[in-house]
Amino acid sequence: MTISEAKQSIINSILLHYDKREAANIASMLMEWITKMNKTDMLLNKSVLLHPDQINNVNDFSKRLILGEPMQYIIGEAWFMSNRFKVSKGTLIPRPETEELVAWVLEDIQQLNLSDIHLIDIGTGSGCIPISIKAKAPSVNIVAIDISNNAIAIAEENAAQLDCSIQFKMLDFLDETTWANIEPAHIIVSNPPYIKELEKSSMHQNVVDFEPHQALFVPNDDALIFYRAIVRFSQTHLLPGGTIYLEINDALGKEVVALFSSSYASVELRKDIFEKDRMVKIKKPN
Repeated sequence: MTISEAKQSIINSILLHYDKREAANIASMLMEWITKMNKTDMLLNKSVLLHPDQINNVNDFSKRLILGEPMQYIIGEAWFMSNRFKVSKGTLIPRPETEELVAWVLEDIQQLNLSDIHLIDIGTGSGCIPISIKAKAPSVNIVAIDISNNAIAIAEENAAQLDCSIQFKMLDFLDETTWANIEPAHIIVSNPPYIKELEKSSMHQNVVDFEPHQALFVPNDDALIFYRAIVRFSQTHLLPGGTIYLEINDALGKEVVALFSSSYASVELRKDIFEKDRMVKIKKPN
């Protein structure tokens, strides 16, 4: 089996689950991982025969893709903000929309006239948000929290791999008694669970069946549970003049704005690249 044949084999095996363009992208990324070649090298060597172990990988990966397993979990890594992050079934797969949230935070950090900036990341998962911020703004002091011990372990590996010094804490953010273990900060950032349970039926199989539900879903009757907790948390843990940056459910933009507007005068809603309400920025007065 040649490199070209292997790629086409993967595409053919998953066309029932993905459209042609997405299937081709998945096949390309898997073949890059299998061959350790970039796209240009694979094109130049498309007629090169694969080794037996590489063919075994092609067959195994195709079977797992057919069952709905995300490509990122199969190879154990995902790209975010131009960096490679380790991911596992205990962590969410980083999304492009979250890159926009990080870019917003970094843009504003550059404008801050502070020599000692402290940031808290709530629900860190793989650590992609705080690590990406730290990589671009090394002087920022970051505490990242998550309820999952597995997620914290993965995040610590990613931070070490990218040489980013971040303090990770395992705690249940919804348990307000744990907040005493966190120092106040100038910035709070979070991509918390925000998908209603009833939305499962409209979601792709590879998300519902494989990604951690604890990091995705919230009760239908309490969809803003984490945002309400963040409002309360910010009263004591966001320093005067500080800012909150949140990723949100695009169907709940108005509700999130209303929630924070009851406590803060400055609340900005921003759309993502897909023109969906995706991010909110809240400013605390000095």
